[in-house]
Amino acid sequence: EAEGTAGELHRLRTSEAAALGSLADELTAARSASSLEAAAAAAASKAAQVSAARGAEAAEAEARRELEAIEGELRALQGEAADAKAAEAAAIRDAARAAESAAASSTSTTCMLALLSRREEAQ
Repeated sequence: EAEGTAGELHRLRTSEAAALGSLADELTAARSASSLEAAAAAAASKAAQVSAARGAEAAEAEARRELEAIEGELRALQGEAADAKAAEAAAIRDAARAAESAAASSTSTTCMLALLSRREEAQ
């Protein structure tokens, strides 16, 4: 009877050891899966960061292109404004010359009329 009890005890201990070994294997597998999940989550986070950085770089490049286009338009407008100012100054100079010429012509005409008038009086 003692041998049967010892055999039963041995069988229970062996079964318990197998169950503990299986449980330890499952725990190791769970830890590995958890580690893999954590690694996958970290990789996904890094990928998202890289994607965001690339998106930011693309947005920055687009903003630079838009800024360069605006600066080009501004330079063109400044050139047009300078041309308009130069044309206005030329028009003012031409008008001043025309006024001077008209004044000189008027003075000349007045002088001629005065001379004619004196000549008539003298006759």
